[in-house]
Amino acid sequence: MSNQAVAIHRSPGNTPGWFVIACAVAALMLAFPQGAQAVPLEPALANHIHQFTLEAIQAQPIGQAATAGSAAPLIAIEVGQPDSRLQLAQCAKAVPYVPSGIRLGGATRIGLKCVRGPTAWNITVPVVIRIFGRGLVALSNIPAGATLKSQDLTVGDVDLVADTSAALSEPQAIEGRTLVRPLNVGQSLRLSHLKPRQWFAPGDTVKLVSSGSGFQIASQGQALTPGIDGQPVRVRTEAGKILSGTAIGDRLVALNM
Repeated sequence: MSNQAVAIHRSPGNTPGWFVIACAVAALMLAFPQGAQAVPLEPALANHIHQFTLEAIQAQPIGQAATAGSAAPLIAIEVGQPDSRLQLAQCAKAVPYVPSGIRLGGATRIGLKCVRGPTAWNITVPVVIRIFGRGLVALSNIPAGATLKSQDLTVGDVDLVADTSAALSEPQAIEGRTLVRPLNVGQSLRLSHLKPRQWFAPGDTVKLVSSGSGFQIASQGQALTPGIDGQPVRVRTEAGKILSGTAIGDRLVALNM
């Protein structure tokens, strides 16, 4: 993806210090039939693509968190160009959309379709999205299998959406955890780097919880399978019934309702 001009804007409202880095998309080009010269998108449509992408990001949980905190991460949107081999008819109105199954983070794509023109067309435009926030980074190279200590990492700015696995930010939460894959100096620590916790073993007595709108029910049972953090587990209730749930804490199971 070629580099584009970048405009920097301060976010409105009561969040001084928050910035949105938005790639200027006026250089985004549409290819026209063979022999015709490609021309830039009209400014109004270019602005629409930028605003649409930003709002789509802010509609996600991570985007909502970014706009609700006391100190905002940087949101960077770099919009590239459609495939130069495309041959598209001129269009009076083209609208952006998020293609099905697309994740709005990292290198991704935004859809663009012509809804008013002699020939309907539908393409995708490459986009790189970065959301920078606070996270743990390694102070040195740490091999797989190492037991982490809080002093092995420091808090710095990381790209929160560079990986599908969540970035970790609390040094105390990783104390004593085991790495399942190596971590390089300066690299962001992700949940997928850590060996999952085992909260209980088969045969242990566990607390069973289920909740809904305005209620929570708790009981006891016996684990039939290991309680790996976030993984399914089977338990036998005191009445002898076999239930399924999810291991969520020390001898704690959330029942599937």
